[in-house]
Amino acid sequence: MLEFLAHYIINFIENTMPFSGFLATQGKLSFWWVVVVGTIANLVGSLGAYYLGFLLEETIFLRVLRK
Repeated sequence: MLEFLAHYIINFIENTMPFSGFLATQGKLSFWWVVVVGTIANLVGSLGAYYLGFLLEETIFLRVLRK
């Protein structure tokens, strides 16, 4: 289930950024706003994943990997 959600989120990001780039080339979005928002969103997502890993102990991950 967790793997499904991770792939769903990654696919959403992969589909959103090219569309944002397309809208920027069409003049509907500012190129620099797309870059800034994409960078901030990537940073926040990475920090969230890091914090989740920090909160969950290594033993939980090892227990899941053993199954």
